[in-house]
Amino acid sequence: MIRWLFKKFRLLLILALLSSVFWLPLLVAQSESKFEIIDEVITEEVVNDDFNYYTSRAVMKLIIVYENDQGEKVNATGSAIIIYEDDNYSYLITNHHNIRHQDYDLKTIVAVDYTNATYEAISMVENDTYEIISDLYDLALLRTRKLSIKPAVISTLEMQPGSVVHSVGYPKGERAIEQGVFIEMIKDLEYFPFEAIKSNATIQKGSSGGALIDRKGNLIGMTTLGAFASGNEFVYSYSIPVSIIQEYLQLYF
Repeated sequence: MIRWLFKKFRLLLILALLSSVFWLPLLVAQSESKFEIIDEVITEEVVNDDFNYYTSRAVMKLIIVYENDQGEKVNATGSAIIIYEDDNYSYLITNHHNIRHQDYDLKTIVAVDYTNATYEAISMVENDTYEIISDLYDLALLRTRKLSIKPAVISTLEMQPGSVVHSVGYPKGERAIEQGVFIEMIKDLEYFPFEAIKSNATIQKGSSGGALIDRKGNLIGMTTLGAFASGNEFVYSYSIPVSIIQEYLQLYF
């Protein structure tokens, strides 16, 4: 029921939930984006000759450890994107389902960059209000020490059916960049309370929280969900649009 209401009245519901945490007029008045848009194209030989390397390198692997009341631990991996920085910290965005476990509590998060350097990270989902909203969006913000790697660059391209896209993430714990095409924006998927990006850029287990990027290497969404045929054959991937990520980040910035 909450997810249906969220789908129909997303902004109103968010503001109602936030009113118990924030000074509401300040949130409503916030209109100026803090997310960097860079038109300069920088060569990245891994993909093609006009590929912007910032966003592909802003995708990190997550190593998540959960623990139950008996002290038993389980590990999982996922992906995350450096989305913002301030003077003291870098902030990563990932899927909320990456940091949740049905039977265990979150213990530690380690972020690993493309050079295999490691960094401790903490979840910014700090109370029940954040938990409800994060679950509805399937997004979660993490914080780590200030990194030398710059945040992802937001795409300004308009996607058309057949536009080239790439998925960047850590399927099965290994860094991968996969090419595909944008298919369509799709509504009424049970999993998403908003329109999602449908593409055929390959993702696998561990890709959740990774980046979907345009032909220039700039961020258009977060890879979240895969559709697979019998025999575990990949068919489609579904990504959260960057506009939804920015909407969610109004909780924090």
